[in-house]
Amino acid sequence: MSPGITAATCSAQKRDHLGNPVSAANAYVFGMLDLRTPTASNYTTLNSSSTMWNAPCWHHSSWSAKEMGCVFGIATDAQGNTYTAANGLWAPFYSTGFFGDPYLIYGDIGRAGSDEIGASGTIYQVDGLTGQASVFARVPQVSDPGLPIVPVVGTTNGGPGIGNITIDSSSGNLYATSLDDGKIYQFDSSGTLLGDFDPFVVETTPAPGMPPLGERLWAIEAHSGKLYFSVWNGGTVTTQNEIWSVVIPGGLINGASLTLEMTVPASYGASSFKSVVVSDLSFSADGNTMLIGERCIIENYKPNNHTTTARRAQFISGSWVMNGEVATGNSVIDGEAYGGVEFGLENGAAEQVVWMSSGDIATSSGPHGLQGMRMTDFPAPSGPPNKVPQSYVVPYVPGSGPSGPDFKGMGGDVETMKTGDCARVVVEKVHCPTEDGGPFTVTLNITNLQSKPAAFYGVVPTPSGSLPTGATSIQPTPIGWLPFSSVLSQGDSETVTLNLPGLSGGEFVCFNLTLLDEKFEECCTDTVCVDIPECECALVQDLKVVCRQLADGTWVYDLSITLENTSHLIGAPVTAYGISFGPNVTAFSPNYIDLSGSPLNPGDIQTLNTTYTGPSGTLCFKIALHDEGNIECCFLDEICIELPPCGGEPSGPDCCILTPELTYCCPLKGDGLLASEGARILYTVCNKSMEDRTYEWSIEGLGPGSISFAQEDPLTGVVTPVTGGTIGPIPPGECQTIEIIIICDMDYGECADYAITTSAGPGTPPLVCRGKICRPTPDEIIIKPDDEDPASALVPGEVRAKGYTVFNPTDADVDVPIGFASSYGMIGISSEPGAPGESAFETMLNVPAKTEVPLTIYITRLDDGRIIPANFVRLRSRVGALTDDNGDAHVSIVEVAAEPALPFRVTDVGSGNEEMVQLDLFLQFGPMEMRVEQFDLVSKTWQPVDVGIRDDVLSTKGSVVLGAGAQVLYTPRLGQDRGIFRVICIE
Repeated sequence: MSPGITAATCSAQKRDHLGNPVSAANAYVFGMLDLRTPTASNYTTLNSSSTMWNAPCWHHSSWSAKEMGCVFGIATDAQGNTYTAANGLWAPFYSTGFFGDPYLIYGDIGRAGSDEIGASGTIYQVDGLTGQASVFARVPQVSDPGLPIVPVVGTTNGGPGIGNITIDSSSGNLYATSLDDGKIYQFDSSGTLLGDFDPFVVETTPAPGMPPLGERLWAIEAHSGKLYFSVWNGGTVTTQNEIWSVVIPGGLINGASLTLEMTVPASYGASSFKSVVVSDLSFSADGNTMLIGERCIIENYKPNNHTTTARRAQFISGSWVMNGEVATGNSVIDGEAYGGVEFGLENGAAEQVVWMSSGDIATSSGPHGLQGMRMTDFPAPSGPPNKVPQSYVVPYVPGSGPSGPDFKGMGGDVETMKTGDCARVVVEKVHCPTEDGGPFTVTLNITNLQSKPAAFYGVVPTPSGSLPTGATSIQPTPIGWLPFSSVLSQGDSETVTLNLPGLSGGEFVCFNLTLLDEKFEECCTDTVCVDIPECECALVQDLKVVCRQLADGTWVYDLSITLENTSHLIGAPVTAYGISFGPNVTAFSPNYIDLSGSPLNPGDIQTLNTTYTGPSGTLCFKIALHDEGNIECCFLDEICIELPPCGGEPSGPDCCILTPELTYCCPLKGDGLLASEGARILYTVCNKSMEDRTYEWSIEGLGPGSISFAQEDPLTGVVTPVTGGTIGPIPPGECQTIEIIIICDMDYGECADYAITTSAGPGTPPLVCRGKICRPTPDEIIIKPDDEDPASALVPGEVRAKGYTVFNPTDADVDVPIGFASSYGMIGISSEPGAPGESAFETMLNVPAKTEVPLTIYITRLDDGRIIPANFVRLRSRVGALTDDNGDAHVSIVEVAAEPALPFRVTDVGSGNEEMVQLDLFLQFGPMEMRVEQFDLVSKTWQPVDVGIRDDVLSTKGSVVLGAGAQVLYTPRLGQDRGIFRVICIE
């Protein structure tokens, strides 16, 4: 295997895309693909006409279902070998006729010299030269009688297998999460077991089956001296999944360093029935971006692709914050992810594409395979999660496409072999020349990633054959070997500055950086590429943003801008006697700063302050320099920054809500509607800005069925056809609802999609809400709610009755299975008012022939109201047994309200001796300043105490600034029989 080549796992089907039988010896569970050079034409619109990228792929005869059996996790080592691990959670939930019929067996190679149990715990090594798979190591397993993996020899089942695997690039050690006992097993590069680590409840006596939720581990990834792993809790608002870490000095786990890195926000499609697990993690080279892959498992063993997303988290202010989420595929609203995520190349540059294993990538019929999304297209988190319109599409089954075959549940992990990690190089700053014709300067932060210490560095032009598209090669200065100020051991960093001569601005240049050891015996090289800025009359050296609340409660942004006058470097020197901010001059105060008392001369640097009033999000503005008398003006190119939400500000973008999103054509009542069929829907628009807004909306049918639209005058009852209208004005932070009538002109069994598009005017992104309406067949049992009025928001602790009517149009009495579920697993559903219920609820209802039967359910919040993933939750109902082609019958919207909450909680109280008490404080949202004070019982005053970030040497007197999810240790010394402390959090 070569650097940049990608490996993938999947289930092995017993038939090909044409329906022909495939033997277990020819059905592959593991493959390699060359995804290094995608072309622009392969980045296709996701629809029935999508272009498939049949990337070069390879299989070895030992990668089959017969030889390897069911596998999931993948890892690679520095020698080009690849590893994959047995995993038994592959059974179809739906019928094999629809789902596909995979081989559910463990491999002969893993069974050789062992048995079925040994095969279930096998980690396979794929030789980097020959491709032959062999046994690398085995993780202990216990026979699981409920496991739906058929024993090839005898009648004893194997165990559930291994979640995922990873290799530490420094030590070469391999780590594996066991689905059998909740432990992490660590092996050296020869496969020798070095020990195991149970982060939670130790299983003293091996027992069959997986440990309970909360102790199950799956994803695992080693990066920069840490080992990250996921805890499978379920993914709902009350069972959020977690990512933990331990440090691995010398490649060995230090259990005392166990740290909660991130509580993963609830997954949109999760419920008590559809359990979601974080199954894969991948880190950017600088360690600041983490990709999170999710996988859905039904009834413990059965994967399902209609539930999950791929996510992105960023390391900000000391903690991980989720800032990206995509509903993979192009089918259901929940997403189609299978749980594999990886960074990929584009135009020769790393980390430009996110590869995700996914079902239904182009349409609801397929294909299943790898979806490649550009990193720049990663949507922000939202409820429900957003899809992307374009991607690279690589089918698992060559020849398959948007029309299928629809082999549900067949996707697995994805992993790309990294290039040899030499150094992590971060371009910190690029400075314009300090004199006319002079060189640009670039400041680099270099971290040595090699186990060998680095004493020297040198730079040479990148060979033309290795340049990314659009780049040119350059020779930085100084030339030759340069010593670091001190020898860099693995993980050590140093900042250096290089000159880049002969440039005019606007270029994209690359050079090779080489690290050399102090004995002049070993070296390694990385390519560094730099975007050269267009030099302007001024350069923004620094820009800081602080929220501030005015006396009237309004929040504003104080901007501190450090500006360098570089006009002399572009041949048009100007002394600035004034600075302007625009073009929205009314939003800045002041919008003009008088510098006549201290002009900004060419080459000078000054810090200027102004205040901006406006919403959070992206702010783009311009700066102008004015000479004396405003004779000459110089304008900088547009500057764009992200403004954080301030306290009290309506958060997030504007949104629209459609209820119901899915409904039936039924007889309509009203003047002019007699003999018509259709439905009344409620359309709500919420203004999340800080100003009144009026919205223009339009509605259109998308087919295939025929529908039209109307509105009823509430005073006269007159019904008028419509294609759009106006909503508003809507005050900041409030919502407004209108009713729209859909009139059906469809045959039995037909459905029609429709979309409502709304805009607040130029410069505001359009809102699009989509719905669907179907005309049931004469023998179709339907369910509809009695009232779609959203009423007030559902608050924690409230129990609300919700009525439905189930209609049986047939001539026979029937017993009908009825199912309910909510997004994020946020709403508990029960048939009794005194029970909190479950996030997925099933009941059986007897409905006599030609009869309507009422059904009442009781809904309540399962969360505590403190941190909610969305303000509106979908409540789905289903009629009939759950199959993949029998989905939701009706989808309503329930508004939920957040409760005021403390920003922190005490997660642990420990005592090492009688003199010390340790409080472990967890910051639930942020970033903010956390200050801890203790009450002195003698002086009767509050005194600051030391707080420090958990498992770090940092200790700050009085306060520390943290991001959400960070933990703080507070250890007061008690000289009396009681102690009083308080925590002050400042946003």
